[in-house]
Parts: sequence; C-alpha cells; structure tokens
Amino acid sequence: MNLIIERSHNPSHNLAREEMLFNHVEEDTVYLWRNNPSVIIGRHQNTLAEVDEAAAAREHIGIVRRLTGGGAVFHDLGNINFSFIFPDGVFEEKAAQGLQMMISYLQSCGAPCFANGRNDICMTDSSGNVVKISGTAMTQREERGIFHGCILFDCNLAAMEKVLTPKKEKLVSKGVTSVRSRVSNLRGLVPALRHISADIFFEDWGKELSKSCQLIGKMSPDEEEEIATLIERRYGNRQWNFGRNPICTMEASCRFPVGTVTFHGNIKGSEIKSCSFSGDYLGLEDFGEISARLQGVEFSYSAIEKALKGIKLEAYFGTSNKEDILNFLAGRSE
Repeated sequence: MNLIIERSHNPSHNLAREEMLFNHVEEDTVYLWRNNPSVIIGRHQNTLAEVDEAAAAREHIGIVRRLTGGGAVFHDLGNINFSFIFPDGVFEEKAAQGLQMMISYLQSCGAPCFANGRNDICMTDSSGNVVKISGTAMTQREERGIFHGCILFDCNLAAMEKVLTPKKEKLVSKGVTSVRSRVSNLRGLVPALRHISADIFFEDWGKELSKSCQLIGKMSPDEEEEIATLIERRYGNRQWNFGRNPICTMEASCRFPVGTVTFHGNIKGSEIKSCSFSGDYLGLEDFGEISARLQGVEFSYSAIEKALKGIKLEAYFGTSNKEDILNFLAGRSE
C-alpha cells in the first residue's frame, strides 16, 4: 500500500487531490491530510440547510462539497483525515480492512474504540455514553473506491456546533439532513494522549503508517495541473459547493425601523426561483419590485446587491444601512 502525507491545509486543494488520486492510482493508497477550519458537505446534501453560512463567514470557515455522500462534517487542524483509495478488488472488503487498520492504530494508542453499524468509530466516555470520535463515508466507481473519514482528535467542538446549526426558522429543505451524533474528542477521552498535540499525533500516525506503506513524495506536473482544474471546476466553485442543492424554502425574519419583515424564498440550486415578503411593516413602497428583481438571481450577497442596484432600499426597510438589508436578504442576519 502507498502512503501520501498531505502538507496543504486548503480544503479545496485536499479534496481535489483526493479525487485526482481516485482517478489514477494503480495501487491501494492511504492519504493522510488535515484542513483549515471548514465545513465539508456530503454530495447529496442541501448546503443551505446544513450550514449557518453567516456564522461560517464571520469565523472565516470555508464550505466545500465532497465527492462522497453522508452528512456535513466540521474540519479544523484538530481533525486528522484519512482516505483509503482502492483501484480494484472487492471494495466492501477493502473498506472494512481500512477501517480495522484505523481502529487497530487507535487501540495501540490506548483508545478502546470500536466500529458501530454505520462504520463510525466510537468509544465509551466516563459517564458510560457511547460517543463518536470518527465518521466515515465512501463512494465507488466501477471497481474503484474511496473510503474516508476523520478522527476528532482536538477539534473545536464549539465552532462545529455554531456553524452546523442553522437558524431553525431559515430553511425547510427537501434535501438530506445530517444526523447530529454525540461526538467527542479523542484527546480528552484517552489519558495517554492528553499531553499530545494534534500536530504531533498527525506526524506520529504518518510515521506508523510508513512502517507498512511506501511513502510517496512530490506530485508530478500533470497531477498538479489536474488538481488545479478540479479546484476550478468543483471544490473552489460556488456552483459545486452550493448549486447542487435541491429545492428548498427559506424564511428569514428581521426587525427593521418599518417593522418586522419576513423574506420567503424558493431556492433551487443556488438560484432564487421566486420570493415574497410579509410582516407588520409600514414601508413606503410595495416589495413587488424587489421580488421581481430577485427572481432568477443567485442566492448570494454579491448577486443580490447587484440585482438591487439603483433601488432606494431605505424606502422599503426604513434604514440606510445597506449592509444590514443585504445580509437579511442573503440569509446572513441573526
């Protein structure tokens, strides 16, 4: 088995490299990587229903859709991600072997962990509760397959909760909603690991894997070019990260000087198909013109700002604070 240890922390780059490996490796490969703070969305999920985009923007947390299904997960440098990429063979058997390989290593570090029925890796905490320390996902194309997951070693769980919990009134989605599992950091569960940083754990894991795997070094120019193309087409592209959303309805309410305004939007992909307004407001203008201008517009701050250029928004909302209005219409308001 080959081993690749990724030094980039850019989630778009790392997911693009994973897909590039999926396309081309000729031997079983394990890919070890970490991301800067980011939310990684499952392939079939509604991004708008899974992430509080306003909180993510405030905290400078990226949002990227991955190639595999499953739920939304939060990554930061306290997470250690692993990918097993298999070019051939019986995928289910190889994925099971990869999972056992991870469990065996964690057990050797003093973690009495085990797999549950969803191929998650779990432990029992001091209160006797079963908690998840790793989630996994997979996909297959003909005989090729990816089985990957992340170990919560010392993850910022407060940031995770903040960005993976959108406002309840914002969205009613027909997409696949993540199952919120009870999770915990490995570092806090295992006394022998409490003095170890995530950096050291990552390096030690790589050293252990290198004992049984062939370490692969630099990428070729062709590999770098393919990664750049995948970032442009997928992982760095808003249409991929947000635009695969199924139809959803959005409701956002905000108190303005004219009264409470509620924005109702039907969103498909990343486009506003239709929208309307309601509330107890006493505005000077009918919201019909704003609704008409927003139809067919991308559901993003910049696109909404451009679509409403030239409209005197103060006449509708009673405030000259354009940023507050645009944040509200883009779903970013508190």
